[in-house]
Amino acid sequence: MKYQKAQELLQKYLNGNCTEDERQLLEQWYQQHQASPLPVISEADKNRQLKEIYASLPIPTRSITRRLWLKIAAAVILLATAGLFIVRYTHKSVAVNQTMLTTADVAPGGNRATLKLANGQTIDLDNEKTGIQLTNNHVVYTDGTNLRTSSSKNSISAPEDYQTLTTPRGGQYQLILSDGTKVWLNAASTIKYPAHFNGIDRSVEIDGEVYFAVNSTNPLYARKPFYVKTNGFVVMVMGTEFNISSYLDEKNTCVTLVKGSVKVGTLDRADNLANLSLLHPGQKSIMHDQHISIQKANVEQDISWKNGVFTFQNTDIQEVMRQLSRWYNVKVVFEGPPMHAEINGIIYRDMSLKKVVEVLKHLDINLYTTGNELVVVNK
Repeated sequence: MKYQKAQELLQKYLNGNCTEDERQLLEQWYQQHQASPLPVISEADKNRQLKEIYASLPIPTRSITRRLWLKIAAAVILLATAGLFIVRYTHKSVAVNQTMLTTADVAPGGNRATLKLANGQTIDLDNEKTGIQLTNNHVVYTDGTNLRTSSSKNSISAPEDYQTLTTPRGGQYQLILSDGTKVWLNAASTIKYPAHFNGIDRSVEIDGEVYFAVNSTNPLYARKPFYVKTNGFVVMVMGTEFNISSYLDEKNTCVTLVKGSVKVGTLDRADNLANLSLLHPGQKSIMHDQHISIQKANVEQDISWKNGVFTFQNTDIQEVMRQLSRWYNVKVVFEGPPMHAEINGIIYRDMSLKKVVEVLKHLDINLYTTGNELVVVNK
């Protein structure tokens, strides 16, 4: 069974949505692989995981025979230990409370951001909110409540100049611009934008990783192209959805197009556009040193962070650790000779770091946490 098919069927099974044919397919797949020994997992660990999986199954799914659920649960463990892992077995999200974590654990990232106004004032945004929006010359939270500072109970008027929204390591936040464009910021990311798009175009600047759903339905802005500038490159769009990753600690700036069309190009010192290339849905541009190449994108993997998931498919362990480092706000240290390994699987971003470490250990990755460091040992 192909990785993606197995992943989809297992997730449907854990959600209680499998058809009878799909259950039979999973059982047949398990029968084909049951002769293969599970890689280095003790009987006690296997039994513990079987109990955890069974306890987390939705009530309708528990009504199936014990024989079948044992087979499917074992298949999940086989996938996990083989590197095709789904690391959370519950069928719904569970919030992690910082006070419930042990001293050796690290909570996952969450809604954290600061907003810098044109007058220099910086506001720590509410962690209980998911985002902010510009509306009627004011900045408000997306649920309609006003922003408040520690020294004032008044709502904050949006200035006519640029504002800057920044997420720290371990943070994420959302933004709705004055034209209705929706923006999602990943950890350690920044977007600089005007309170109003009064010119002939709509232009913003970003660092880090940001997902855009550009509004093309507002008649006031329908004919104004939307530009995203980052690290010497530019993305030009009208109405579309795309992800742009432009972290300074990554080799490339990447744009993944989900729908619509965009043009990607370079910027010279005079801010002039050059080397424009057209992207179609499902394509990805890779930009480095003023060079642009286009290839087929793995859209699910590239935008999964926006949906609360890390998706790894043949992802180099160095890149995996950089993503975990940004989300959990820890320093990753590699000990021993250079490590070369590829990771396949799904990690839910609401899991604590301790749980993530436990899962990765099943892939024969030797790692541990100490203080604010995640140490990966290559024996």
